[in-house]
Amino acid sequence: MSSLILDDAAAKIARFNDVGLHYNLVADAIHQMRNDVEDPFDKPFLQYLIAGLIAFDMARWMGAKPYDFGMGGLLHASILSHKR
Repeated sequence: MSSLILDDAAAKIARFNDVGLHYNLVADAIHQMRNDVEDPFDKPFLQYLIAGLIAFDMARWMGAKPYDFGMGGLLHASILSHKR
């Protein structure tokens, strides 16, 4: 029995890349920025990370003001509190 997920995988990936172009653009920008910064906890990279979370519809976990670094929400508690 074959896996339905893997059936015609190349066509599924091509279709997703056409429909989900924004995901790839955001992911590429995040990866490039991560390569350009020394500390992934610095604010410039966190802004890209937040943009990525919003683009991937994770904003609902970030509180009402995801760009407010001092709000003490999930992003602040889970990422900024781990800053070296």
